[in-house]
Amino acid sequence: LVVDGGRYGRHRAWRGTQVSSMSPGDPPLVLYPGLLGHEWDEDVDNGWRPAGLQTLATTTVDNVQGIMDWGSTFDSVTATHSLVLHRRGNGTGAFVFGSGTVQWAWGLDSHHDVNDPQRANKYNIRVAADPRGGCPEVKQLTVNILGDMGVVPATLEPGYSLPPPSTDVQPPTGGLHELAVSEGSRVEASGWAADGGGGVVAAVEVSWDGSRYHPAELETVDADAEWRFQWGALAWERAHGDPPPRELSRVWLRLTDDSGNSAVLQAGAPPAAQ
Repeated sequence: LVVDGGRYGRHRAWRGTQVSSMSPGDPPLVLYPGLLGHEWDEDVDNGWRPAGLQTLATTTVDNVQGIMDWGSTFDSVTATHSLVLHRRGNGTGAFVFGSGTVQWAWGLDSHHDVNDPQRANKYNIRVAADPRGGCPEVKQLTVNILGDMGVVPATLEPGYSLPPPSTDVQPPTGGLHELAVSEGSRVEASGWAADGGGGVVAAVEVSWDGSRYHPAELETVDADAEWRFQWGALAWERAHGDPPPRELSRVWLRLTDDSGNSAVLQAGAPPAAQ
């Protein structure tokens, strides 16, 4: 699993890790070989994404087996794994963490099948101790997220810490730099977002009908962030969402910080330069 610390390292989930000290332009950090394992997930804009879904890391892999329908057709694809987090908006405020991989536990301690994925003896199911041990970043990230969930350990392994809970209750604000709809209902937009509550902007989503939201791409997860958005260039996108009106001048923005505070606002396209 690969982490671009310069882009995602300011998220509170990475506190106390090497990722949090990385700067934009630093080479990505490979956390632990084998974390993705033999089965992992993508974050797909298909209408079923949870509101305010935050990305903590992405790893793109070429030539992997991808499912092409509902479970019976596979092909070789390029796919992107996403490590994600969101906070439920159903009154509970519960955090939901998605490692998106069947082998996240490999980073938590040293006991797992060290021969995976290509076992010399496929019938060998014995578990052994991996000499690499666990992954410090995976361990501390897990402690951080469980702490935000209110799950506090009685004791911690030496070298790890439990950060204080968030005091940020203020959602981000934001707006548009530009908005355009071209032929074929292709949407392009860019904008800004800022979090004044002490956290960082962790997710920006765009909607043209106020109900279906699509993820924008943050340049960096930061207190003052820039974002960009494209939709409709791929046939797959148009098959999983209704196109916008041709004369689109306003959109809804759903802005979320790394404590899970969200706000929805309408933003208009800025006037054209004269």
